[in-house]
Amino acid sequence: MDANKYKLTLDNQKIWNFYNSNPGIDIETANLFFIDFFENIFNHTTRTSENINSQILSFMSDSKKQIDLLQSNLASVNENVTKINTDVSRDMVTQLGNLKKEYIEDVRNIISTNSLTNNEKINSIFDKNNEILVNKTTLLLNDVIPKNNEASTRQFQSIFNEFHKQVTDETRMLLQDNGGQKTMSDFIANFDTKYTSLLQNVQQPLYTLLTASENRISQNIIGLKENTLPSQTKLIDDLGEFLGKYKNSSSKGKCGEQRLNSLLNELYPNSEITDTTGMKASGDFIMRRTNKPNILFENKEYDYNIPKDEVQKFIRDIENQNSSGVFISQYSGITFKDNFQIDINKGNVLVYIQNCEYTPDKIRLAVDIIDNLSEKISDVTTDEDTNVISKEMLDDINDEFHRYINQRDGLVMVLRDFNKKMTSQIEDIQFPTLDKYLSQKYASVKARCLVCDLCGDFIARNKQSLSAHKRGCAKTNGKPPPDTIVVNTSDVKNS
Repeated sequence: MDANKYKLTLDNQKIWNFYNSNPGIDIETANLFFIDFFENIFNHTTRTSENINSQILSFMSDSKKQIDLLQSNLASVNENVTKINTDVSRDMVTQLGNLKKEYIEDVRNIISTNSLTNNEKINSIFDKNNEILVNKTTLLLNDVIPKNNEASTRQFQSIFNEFHKQVTDETRMLLQDNGGQKTMSDFIANFDTKYTSLLQNVQQPLYTLLTASENRISQNIIGLKENTLPSQTKLIDDLGEFLGKYKNSSSKGKCGEQRLNSLLNELYPNSEITDTTGMKASGDFIMRRTNKPNILFENKEYDYNIPKDEVQKFIRDIENQNSSGVFISQYSGITFKDNFQIDINKGNVLVYIQNCEYTPDKIRLAVDIIDNLSEKISDVTTDEDTNVISKEMLDDINDEFHRYINQRDGLVMVLRDFNKKMTSQIEDIQFPTLDKYLSQKYASVKARCLVCDLCGDFIARNKQSLSAHKRGCAKTNGKPPPDTIVVNTSDVKNS
C-alpha cells in the first residue's frame, strides 16, 4: 500500500497555534487517541450504557488526574525555579568569596617562600596564579550561564578580562616596589576592593539573567496552561452535554432498546427481529423463527419495581399480537410477579425476568421455556379426547370467574364493614346516668368483666374475647390456658 496516498492538511489557525505552542504533543498520537475514543462511543451505542458511562467517567477521571498533576508540577516548577535562583546566587557568592580567600593565601605564600630578588620568577608565578583565579571564576559562572546565551557570556568575559588586567598590574607594581611603599597589606586591600567590585559587576547581570530565565519559564508555563485549559473545558462541556442525554428517560430507553436488539440478533442469528417500538400494542420487539412460536419482548430500564399498569399493558399487547412474550426488567423487580414466573394467557406462554441486566443466559432460558411449553400446550389443545371445552367457551368461563371473584370480594368487604359498624353502634347504647343512680341503690348492677388470670392485666367484655387473648397469652407466658375466671369489678353495696 502506497503511504503517499494518505495526506491530511489542516487550515485551522487555532489548531496550528495549539500544536505549535506545544511541540511535545504529537498531533498523530493525539488524533488517534480521540478517534479511538469517539469510535468507542458512536460505533458501539448498542452496548451497555454502563460500559459507555464507565469509560467516559474513567477518561474524565484520568483527565482530571492529569490536569491536577500538571497543576501540581507547574507549581512545583515555579517553586523550584525560585529556590534554584536563590540558591545559585547565594552559592556563587560564597564560592567567589572562597576563591578570593584562596588567592590571598596563595599570594602570601608566594611572597613568604620566594625571594624578591628574582622578580622574573615571582612575576611568572603571580601571572599563573592570576590566570588560575580568573579561570576558576569563569568556570563557576559558566555553570550558571546558559551555553546558548552568547550575549551574557561576552559581557561576563569582558568583566573578567578587565579584572585580570587590573590584578596583573597590581602584582607587577608589588614586585617593582620591592618591599618599599607598596606593602603587602596595601596589595591585599586593593585586591579585596577590586574583587568586591568584580562581584558587584557580575551579580547584577547574573541576577538579571536568572530573573529573565525565571520569567521566561513562567510565561511558557502560563502559555501552556492557557492553551490547554480551553481544550479541556470544551472537552468537559461536550462530554457533559453527551452524558446529559442519558438523564432523559426516552434517550435512556432508546439506548436500552438498541442494546437488546443487538443482543437478540447475536443470540438468534437465524431469526427475524422486528423493532416494534413505534407500533401500537406491539411491545418493543417481535422475534419470528421457523417452526417456532413468535415471541414479543417488552424491555424496561426502571430504577424502581415495574408498576402493575405496565404489566397489564404487556398482557394487552400479547393478546393483540396473539403471541408468547418475555417481559424484561433490567435493573428492578416486577410488581406482583416473581423472577422467571410463567403465566399462560389464552394458550400463550408469558415469562417475567427481574434484574436481567442484559444477561444473555437469562434471555436464552426464557426463550427455551416458551419453546418447550408452547409445544406441550399445542399438543394438549389439539388432542380431541381432552379438548372438551372450546377455546371461546373457556375464555368466557375465565371472564365469568374473574367477575365472580371481584363480586365476591366486594360483598365480603361490604359485610365486614356493615358488621363492624353495627357492633360499634350496639356497644354505644349505654345509660350512664341510670347506671350511676342504680349503683347507689343496688349491688352488682354494672356489667361483669372477665380478667385474664395469666397476666392479670387484660380485661375482656365477653368469653370469646378472653379466650382469644389467653391463647396468645399462654404461649407468651409458657402456661396452658386455665379455665376462665369471672370477676365482679364492682364493689358490693347494700341498699
